[in-house]
Amino acid sequence: MPKNANQSQVRAVNANDFSILSVLFANTFLKRQSDDSHTRLPLGASADIMRSAGVAVQHVHMLDYTIPPGVQSDVTEHGWDRDDCPELWAKVKVGTSWL
Repeated sequence: MPKNANQSQVRAVNANDFSILSVLFANTFLKRQSDDSHTRLPLGASADIMRSAGVAVQHVHMLDYTIPPGVQSDVTEHGWDRDDCPELWAKVKVGTSWL
């Protein structure tokens, strides 16, 4: 997505180095395809601004993962066949785990 004039001006004025930062966008919208989500549009615009400032960005569409209900850290230990929550939690807990 191209930057508009406002975004370019903000970047030109703010030349700080944000390359030590990382952000994880979690899209919880209910559509199956993440690319046709209206939620993805503002997330993408925000991601573009952050990337232009040197921030590492990753998008996660929650419907791409299996997250069973439960309060345990890994519900596969409690009868579920699959639980992607530990993988996602690692990305949240340590933002550099996916770099």
